[in-house]
Amino acid sequence: MRQLKELYREQIRLLEELLFLLRRDAEIIRSGRREELEELLENNKKKETLALKIKLIEGEKRRLLEVGERPQELEEELKSLLKEISRQGEKNRVLLEESISLITALLSILSPPVTYTPEGRPFMGGLLRSRGKA
Repeated sequence: MRQLKELYREQIRLLEELLFLLRRDAEIIRSGRREELEELLENNKKKETLALKIKLIEGEKRRLLEVGERPQELEEELKSLLKEISRQGEKNRVLLEESISLITALLSILSPPVTYTPEGRPFMGGLLRSRGKA
């Protein structure tokens, strides 16, 4: 039972670290600071590593649960943490979708519409764009 509790505690610690990274991702997305975007990529690598560790622990827990019972207090803490991670992940998804929509809208405003000649060449604002031809 002691080994099982240790696994639960380690899994909880890893999930708390994952939740921290998800919250940090939300801060970075909200800030919109370009210099912090690389941190998002680093956080993704960290989250992948955490997910693998959590998966390994889950497998070991299942093995031990075949002969023992679940420690209820740790099980409840784990479930609560998983719900919070799910909520934060959903918030991040919405933030990213809104950011992408905003960027798409700005690009459509800033990019002039492209039309084509009957020959299929781009025609923009009265100027025919050709490949190096005047």
